[in-house]
Amino acid sequence: MRVITTIQEMVAERSSCASSQKSWICSYHGISSRGHLSLVRKARKENEILTTSIFVNRHNLAHEDLASYPRDLPHDLNMLENLGVDIVFVQPLMRFTLLVS
Repeated sequence: MRVITTIQEMVAERSSCASSQKSWICSYHGISSRGHLSLVRKARKENEILTTSIFVNRHNLAHEDLASYPRDLPHDLNMLENLGVDIVFVQPLMRFTLLVS
């Protein structure tokens, strides 16, 4: 599983995939839920390339909610790798909030 942390890397990675390959992208806010994981399992069965994006949007949360929002990037990455995800795009704001939390 490849973990990408910049938009430039994501663009390059997607450009390197053959246009004939069936792919799917699932975006979520971290801390994998049962619903999210069932979508990933289904997508893995139906697609050649499976990408997940993890992004916590601080603009959707009040300051106190952002501070207490559950984040466990190593746990999420482990779960996604076990499900056969090919690419995880950890968007910059998620990385920033993990570093300061």
